[in-house]
Amino acid sequence: MPQHLSTNATFVSVTGPPQSVVADLLFIPVFGTDDRIEDAASVDAATGGELARAIAAGEFRAKLHETLVAAVVGSGWRARKVVFVGAGLRGEADAERVRRIAATCGYLARQRRVASAAFLVRGLRPSMVADGLSAAE
Repeated sequence: MPQHLSTNATFVSVTGPPQSVVADLLFIPVFGTDDRIEDAASVDAATGGELARAIAAGEFRAKLHETLVAAVVGSGWRARKVVFVGAGLRGEADAERVRRIAATCGYLARQRRVASAAFLVRGLRPSMVADGLSAAE
């Protein structure tokens, strides 16, 4: 008989630098391979250059729903792992796309059975992100 995980998700909004977020997984949407993630500029260094390496090798193209999981190896970041999530082009990030991107993150967090996950909103509407994350329950 399959076991079902019972979860009661709690969404908490915080304001502060992404380095200070304490979570097992920190999801960061990436809008195309030329997105420099200025709002979390030190994230590539914190992951040992994993994003730049994966983009250069063609392993991560920031296509919609594509993910790249990278361990945090540098100091100064409190999340255990960062998940870069392909979000397509920023100009195409309408309400439905934002919900689906967030749902992808929620499903991955459930699949990995993490105790905590966070989503760096990066200018997206937080209510749409919350809708998508809750759809993954």
